[in-house]
Amino acid sequence: MPHFDILKTYNASKTFRASSIVDLFTIDQSNLSERFIGHIDIEDKDWNVGLIVGGSGSGKSTIARECFDDWLIEGMEYKAASVIDDMPSDFTAKQVAEVFTSVGFASPPSWLKPYGVLSNGEKMRVDLARAIMERGDSFAFDEFTSVVDRRVAQTGSAAIAKAVRKRGGQFVAVTCHHDVTEWLEPDWIYDTDQQRFFFCAGEWKRPEIRVDVYEVTGKWRDEVWRPFAKHHYLAHNLNLAARQFIGVYDGQIVAHTGVIHFPMRKGWKRIHRLVVLPDYQGVGIGVRFINSVSALVASEGHNVNLTTTTPALVGALKRSNDWALVRKGVVKMGSLKDIVSKSKRLANASSDKRPTFSFNFRP
Repeated sequence: MPHFDILKTYNASKTFRASSIVDLFTIDQSNLSERFIGHIDIEDKDWNVGLIVGGSGSGKSTIARECFDDWLIEGMEYKAASVIDDMPSDFTAKQVAEVFTSVGFASPPSWLKPYGVLSNGEKMRVDLARAIMERGDSFAFDEFTSVVDRRVAQTGSAAIAKAVRKRGGQFVAVTCHHDVTEWLEPDWIYDTDQQRFFFCAGEWKRPEIRVDVYEVTGKWRDEVWRPFAKHHYLAHNLNLAARQFIGVYDGQIVAHTGVIHFPMRKGWKRIHRLVVLPDYQGVGIGVRFINSVSALVASEGHNVNLTTTTPALVGALKRSNDWALVRKGVVKMGSLKDIVSKSKRLANASSDKRPTFSFNFRP
């Protein structure tokens, strides 16, 4: 696998038009061949993420096919009405959800959509999640991030690299975009422009992600919430009494939450409707954002609680020193349920029968 010597030849057609071009530019047939010689020296090395990068026509796909043919993701078909049903049948719904979440595709409403309506960033993560389930954690992706916005490509790269390392897998990205290198933090690189191999484990560090927090007031409240509403796994409405906060990363609004009074608990506030846009999930933006919001509310003299059932958020908060897990399990609402059930919207948003995790912020 690590050494390659590839000769590709092309024969010009004998049509009048092709022959005219050969004559017009006096093209030698030998100019229609390409040779790629090199090595990817990884046989005896410990690695998780590799990168084959270079300009168009520099041999990336040819080299990837020669060295990682069995790993390449190709020809995936999506026919189901919900993308979760396109995943391997031997995976349970919970297992599929875990893999989706691990690559930063952590919006349950999107799991129920067909592949064709997802954003390009979501499609990329779905492809990689499916590859993890089908290929056993060893896979390669040609044209990696080629059809997504560059900002989304970077955050997506970080999420995917993080997932691969956590699972102990091996992933090779093949791309013409150098801007994902530091986000992937690759253990090795083969640069097809320089025709050189670099083993660089630990040398690349992902840029720090900074999330700025702003409170939203007045006429902008409904407009700001609207793009986030469809991505929340419960009801899409926002409590009218909620204070609204947004998280801004690199000039883009990427996160939203509300803060409401905690009923019957004097001095307590509760996080309400936390959403990070799908293209920015899996890289820690949500935790950074909610920590900043909670610190602001705590500085005003309040205690802060967050209750969630989202696996990705639960895992992140459990690992955080800023949050203490105070309850987990199913809450039976008793007589309160009778009141809540009078409103269909509120009934859908209640936590009855759903396993939830409740955390208190530690300022």
